[in-house]
Amino acid sequence: MKIIDLPSEILQHIAATLDSVADLNAFAQTCARAYQLVSPYLYRYDGQYCGGIALCWAVEGGRQQTAQKLLELYRPLLSDSQMQFVTHRALVLAAQYGHPTIVQMLLGLGCVDPDVRLIPNSKVTPLMYAASAGHEEVVRVLLATQRVEVNARDAWGATPLHRAAAAAAAGSSPNEAVIRLLLAIPGVRPDLRDDHGRTPHVNPHPRDDAGNIPLFEAVRNGHEAAVDILLRAGGQGDVDATDEDGQTALAMAAKDGHVGVARLLLAAGASPDVKDTFGQTPLVKAAQAGWKEVVQLLLATEGVDRNSQDAEGRTPLSWAAENGFVDVVKVLLAADVDPTLPDHDGKTPLAWAEDFGNEILADLL
Repeated sequence: MKIIDLPSEILQHIAATLDSVADLNAFAQTCARAYQLVSPYLYRYDGQYCGGIALCWAVEGGRQQTAQKLLELYRPLLSDSQMQFVTHRALVLAAQYGHPTIVQMLLGLGCVDPDVRLIPNSKVTPLMYAASAGHEEVVRVLLATQRVEVNARDAWGATPLHRAAAAAAAGSSPNEAVIRLLLAIPGVRPDLRDDHGRTPHVNPHPRDDAGNIPLFEAVRNGHEAAVDILLRAGGQGDVDATDEDGQTALAMAAKDGHVGVARLLLAAGASPDVKDTFGQTPLVKAAQAGWKEVVQLLLATEGVDRNSQDAEGRTPLSWAAENGFVDVVKVLLAADVDPTLPDHDGKTPLAWAEDFGNEILADLL
């Protein structure tokens, strides 16, 4: 008798006695009828003993129909601890890869915790994964359950808002919508600090030794939209907060040439004259790096000290002259800076230009 002619009960009994995916798969491929009868055993075996590889594959690729079929096969086994791990793992993957419909499928099982911390050492929740990746619709689905802790912290003390702000700042995801969504949730705490003392926005509270906040990352990356959102969330917070080197957000923007970001910070009330631990103001940093547009912006700011001297007595003009930034020197001279101010070693901007053989600058000075 051929295998295709065996009664269904016998085929199912054979399938139930097989104890490896390879054997089940080989048996399923003997004929179409065997596949139809055996595939449920194969998929359930995969879920119970192989970590749900098939479900993970379906979830990662957003294959909704396949995921739905697998979940229907898993339903009788959901009380099994291994199957609970598999479904929670699938939820985390759906959050990471941004598949809101699959997230809803999994939550619809009734036994999936939307706030699960699958990896104990990291303590990261599905909401944190979705927030980090900028998956707005997944964030909405999770928040709609009203069973997620919006101020939950991971192993590093970061909340979903921290992670969304940091990802937007780093440019790894377009997170402006997620940041706004989280900030609109009643009870969300934008003032909470992670283990490094960082908050999702500027605020007047004391800092840790490093003094970093997500705003600084947004500034360093020149992410104007994220900077704008974080500044608005900060209300009347301390926009002149500093890092461990005494640098303000404006100083960072000036040093890296982010003129749009610098303009936002000045509009938010940032002081142009805060000195870091080296005595340098944002204007000194911009001139030192040769950022003409930033220098022009700062010079146009009311009250800025155009002749500010750092810890070495160096002025913006002195640094621009040494580094050969002709256009910056011209802008500074047009703003009536003092070209004769010596540093602590007695060297004037002209002396610095001559030291480096820059005849054009020497003639200007």
